[in-house]
Amino acid sequence: MARFEIQADFDHDGKISQSAAEAKLKLTPPGLILIPNLDADGRKRPGIGKIGDPARLDFADEAWPAGDKELTPFIVHPTAAADGDGRLFIEIAGRICFRPKLYDADRRHIRSEGGARSTHVFAIAVDPARDRMFYIETGHLRGDPLCQLRRTGSSPQARLRSSRFAEFNKLLLGADFALLRLVSQRSGVTTIEDSAVLSHAPLIFVDNTAPAERLYVAEIPDRGTVGGNSPTLSGIRDASKQFPRVALAVVPENVNKGDAWLQDQFQTGYCHRPGLPPLRVILHLPRARENVVTTGKGNLGAFVAYHFPESDQALYQRFWERTFGKARDETDAEHEISFVDSFELSSEIDSVWAVYAQARELLLELERAPSIDTTLGEIFQIQTFEGLSEARLRLKRIGKKVAGQSQNHRPPAFNLRSTRLPGC
Repeated sequence: MARFEIQADFDHDGKISQSAAEAKLKLTPPGLILIPNLDADGRKRPGIGKIGDPARLDFADEAWPAGDKELTPFIVHPTAAADGDGRLFIEIAGRICFRPKLYDADRRHIRSEGGARSTHVFAIAVDPARDRMFYIETGHLRGDPLCQLRRTGSSPQARLRSSRFAEFNKLLLGADFALLRLVSQRSGVTTIEDSAVLSHAPLIFVDNTAPAERLYVAEIPDRGTVGGNSPTLSGIRDASKQFPRVALAVVPENVNKGDAWLQDQFQTGYCHRPGLPPLRVILHLPRARENVVTTGKGNLGAFVAYHFPESDQALYQRFWERTFGKARDETDAEHEISFVDSFELSSEIDSVWAVYAQARELLLELERAPSIDTTLGEIFQIQTFEGLSEARLRLKRIGKKVAGQSQNHRPPAFNLRSTRLPGC
């Protein structure tokens, strides 16, 4: 008989009833649902004309602020067979795609002791005399873009043979689920006392037929022959007077940086919180363009990160936290490529190959000239280069050869400056 068991809101009615019916659901997905603590308690949404550094979200803090409603509680309950021998651990195991934090009832942060690659281990005191409440905090949603598979053993087959994941494998849980386990150790013997399914809350998007609450419009002033959206904005202001319950938020140019495409920068959704009103979640979409082009001035990303987080309104930034491999600079130092840098790098790569295509067209024209330098064709070969730096050097050599061609032949000009790459 188990000495300790997990009790939690497995029936999602907003309370821990400690009933037998509730306990029967602990291994039935979705199990205990984790709510992302990505709002900013105590913060009020700033004025629409303000801009600043990204708001600090609750999950970034090590302390658990009073009144925070996004932590998920559960109880460690001693059974009739409980005693005070050995050690007791709380484990969160399986396919882990988040960094869970654990707090006790006194709001103390319990540090993870590490464990296997796929397991977070938290040591707790053995207390056979009373129930103890604990709280899990997460900063993730179901379908997290940074989720990675972590296995025990050297292969998937080894993981499937692992007895420590017997419940997990039997349930065929996927990337968005994990196991909450109580594990005891005494006299050199490790025992799994109890297990329960954990899952992240899904993000539910607002239906397009839902009543409007707030209308965001970017203001783009007219400048001479360059048209803005003044007529549109004027019409919206007039029409909004007929809908007094819908707040009109006009994002000024100093905040929107000339980018008007608010509809592509974020989407609004909700997470269901059992026993509480839904948590509004702003999903920051992975968009780095300004309108439909890239000018380097920035876009509405800074506005979204600064404006929206507040109490009971979360901001999901994980798409912006992704990295895309590594690159080396001119000093041979290695750097991770962030999402924002990846877009800039992609634009630079596009410019290199655009010039490369133009150079190829130039070569075809030069081959028709009577005084063609035969070595030019050898320099310009379609092949796989070791990197963009080598491609750029070859393009420069082509440019020098072109400059040395016959004065009687003036091929179309092309600009090699667009091949400039940071670190190349």
